[in-house]
Amino acid sequence: MQLDNGKTLHAALVISAAGNIANTSFMPPSTLDDHNWIKVDKNMRVASISDNSVYALGDATHYHQRYYLKVNDQIPVVVANIKNAITKAGQLKTYDASDKLMVF
Repeated sequence: MQLDNGKTLHAALVISAAGNIANTSFMPPSTLDDHNWIKVDKNMRVASISDNSVYALGDATHYHQRYYLKVNDQIPVVVANIKNAITKAGQLKTYDASDKLMVF
């Protein structure tokens, strides 16, 4: 990840889960709800991971509205929270999972 100041941070692991149907089969069962969606808290951290070091976003999460445009609201939350976790500075950002109807 590249920060605003140009510094690059390296991750131990990044998993891209893009596709037509979210593939959550690689996740531990304790992190999934009854329908195999990834359970996340309001800060987009994966539930059941005790050290809060794993984040998820997009249509693999348990949020009901799984639209491509919703991820645009989730990205800044996850990026800011990962940055804050690494730098140990700043406040956690929260995601507003409003279920307002989106009409296109």
